[in-house]
Amino acid sequence: MTLIKERPPAISWRDRLEPITETPNEWMRVEEYALPATAYSIVSALRRGDKKVPEGVWDFRAAKIGRRGVVFARFVTAKNEATTEIAA
Repeated sequence: MTLIKERPPAISWRDRLEPITETPNEWMRVEEYALPATAYSIVSALRRGDKKVPEGVWDFRAAKIGRRGVVFARFVTAKNEATTEIAA
């Protein structure tokens, strides 16, 4: 067997977060980085909408665990449900 050195295909944030929509209001660890600064940067980008995520209302948090940075996500509710609650 010949070994081929290559990077795995990138997984979009939308694909990475989609399974979380099945368990609303549950915090999930979605990614880990060697540097905490990277996790904080990614969370900022997710909050600003720079990364595409599934429709709905989301919470994102970064944390330093040991020497690594970890990204956590929580799906709160579908966008149309949030609009209905605000209008009521």
